[in-house]
Amino acid sequence: MTDTSTTLTGGDEEYPKSAPVDREINGPLDETEAGSIRPSVDLGALRIEPKRGMQLRLEIDKNNNRVIAVTLEHDGSTVQLQPFAAPRSSGLWHEIRAQIMEQVRKQGGTVSETEGPFGPEVSAKVPVQTGGSFGTRNVRFIGVDGPRWFLRAVIGGPAATNPEAADIIHSMIRRVVVVRGNTPLPPRDLLPLRVPPTGETPGVEGKSVESLAPGLGFLITFTVTGELVPSVTAPVALSVVFIVVRLLQKTALMPAVAGLIGIGASAGIALWSGRAEDNFLLGFGANVLWLTALLISLLIRRPLLGYLAGSLAGDPQWRDQPGTKHIAVVATWLWAGLFALRLVVQVPLYLSASIGALAAAKLIMGLPLYAAWLWVTWLLYRAVYGSRASPAR
Repeated sequence: MTDTSTTLTGGDEEYPKSAPVDREINGPLDETEAGSIRPSVDLGALRIEPKRGMQLRLEIDKNNNRVIAVTLEHDGSTVQLQPFAAPRSSGLWHEIRAQIMEQVRKQGGTVSETEGPFGPEVSAKVPVQTGGSFGTRNVRFIGVDGPRWFLRAVIGGPAATNPEAADIIHSMIRRVVVVRGNTPLPPRDLLPLRVPPTGETPGVEGKSVESLAPGLGFLITFTVTGELVPSVTAPVALSVVFIVVRLLQKTALMPAVAGLIGIGASAGIALWSGRAEDNFLLGFGANVLWLTALLISLLIRRPLLGYLAGSLAGDPQWRDQPGTKHIAVVATWLWAGLFALRLVVQVPLYLSASIGALAAAKLIMGLPLYAAWLWVTWLLYRAVYGSRASPAR
């Protein structure tokens, strides 16, 4: 039984919740338990954290174009995820587990109940027909009862029997965030899933304030005071504030710490030279390095964006496909143009000591331009990978 039904059958009897003892810490998490700054793909009732080599597929009911399940694939293993509404105080997995075992047996399969990392689970050999021959395939059914929701996961492929492959799929399930919402729904009804909004760039919105605020702090402080020390101190102070906020929210610290190191180094250079415009030297260096790397990759016919996109899409054979190879070249030139444009605009402002204009240009050509380029890149690759995924959907 690996159907993608939109409701779960059940009676009125109440059962205790079934979930890992560390679920509230290590997942799968409820929306209220997850940090507000967390890169993810927003699918409505589910938020999926991207993973290198992972492919995501939405299963859609052709009758009404409704998304009814999310399938994640990694190295041949798959996990189908469905979130359902559930009671606040009781669980669904104990009853549903018994129903799954009964249905598998009726279909002629074999089934057993085992204890796994998420608690009790169902291991089954399900009858399948491939072409004109019949056989069986190994499947694992996992259920997690959360606060007012129930998450069903169906694992197939190597992860159904291979412990090493299973560990990777388990970690992907752990990173799922369930968004129950406040809409009243009968228990066992599928929570609403959706296609990601066009142009969505996971994680960018949460980091926008952290990216823009230090540069804006420098611009405002220098415009008001015209002094070096307070102008380079303001971004450092704001970076420290963001680290404290992440500590309180219990979200990843490394992005904020890395930002503080870069901002602190830039401030140190400016203080050492006594020139406020030297606060931007490290940024010039980073743009030169990226531009050089992109141009070299184009020169040797190994476009860098192809490798980055191929890793994210789990497509190591992208160079063998004319479409993805062409898009990789176009996208690499696009990003080389971004870093070149920054240098063409900002270096003359640096040389003329136009500090206010330089700070404003860096701010405008920072996250806003980066987000625009990322959106265009996503559109380019969607034209290739989206057309491949549509038949499966």
